[in-house]
Parts: sequence; structure tokens; C-alpha cells
Amino acid sequence: MLKELKIADIKVGNRHRKDTGDLTSLAESIREEGLLQPIGVTEKLELVFGERRLRAHKDILKRKTILARIVDVTS
Repeated sequence: MLKELKIADIKVGNRHRKDTGDLTSLAESIREEGLLQPIGVTEKLELVFGERRLRAHKDILKRKTILARIVDVTS
């Protein structure tokens, strides 16, 4: 299921990736092409995948919402 979620409601826990790379070019791509792949969150709005896309939306594009896929994960 896809939903437009408030970025402020998404919980980002301890992540494996420490280097997020070039978010500016990612943000520019999102601005030009749109978000081609939604981020993934649990039903409790915990981020599963898409941290770079989330950060580009929040920190560079200054958007308040993002398209997210609600996923069921067991671990």
C-alpha cells in the first residue's frame, strides 16, 4: 500500500549506512523526474529503506510529505 506521509512522523532508527553520498544531485533528480521509488516504512512509521530519498526530501527540497510504501517486516 502506498501513502503520502508527513516526514516529521517517520522514525529513523540506527542505520547501517553512515555516508549518505551526494544528496544535492539526488534532490535535483527528484525535482526534475519526481520520486521514482517510494521509501519503505513499517505500520509504526519506522523507516525500512530509502533514507537518502527521505533526507533529500526533508533537508534539501524542504518538503513536508513523502510517498511511502507500508511494508510488513518480521525483524
